[in-house]
Amino acid sequence: MLLDTSAWIELFQGSEKGKAVREITNGKMLYASILTIAELKLWALRNNLNIQKHFERISQESTIIGLDAETAILAANIKHESKIAGIGMVDCLIYATAVRCRLPLVSSDSHFKTLRNTIMI
Repeated sequence: MLLDTSAWIELFQGSEKGKAVREITNGKMLYASILTIAELKLWALRNNLNIQKHFERISQESTIIGLDAETAILAANIKHESKIAGIGMVDCLIYATAVRCRLPLVSSDSHFKTLRNTIMI
């Protein structure tokens, strides 16, 4: 299962959605996009948080997936063909990573709710 940035944030905050993520992912192999690391760093900077312990948690609990040209091209196609207003390229890249790796995407981001193989929390 590929966890979107929003799913990791919910986990870190210990919210009800975070508890749902924990239940959904219990016993499953977890993955995170390298772009999630960038988004989490930005979230931490904006919220004046020390993100180091969260990065360590992600490294311990998941495998980080990088980007390649095929994923980037797929993301561009998703962005171009998408009827989802306001979906950004980073979200398209994260979703494309899930598609290319044949992983379900776990997210609370409403941009993903109409996309196949997405588990909304």
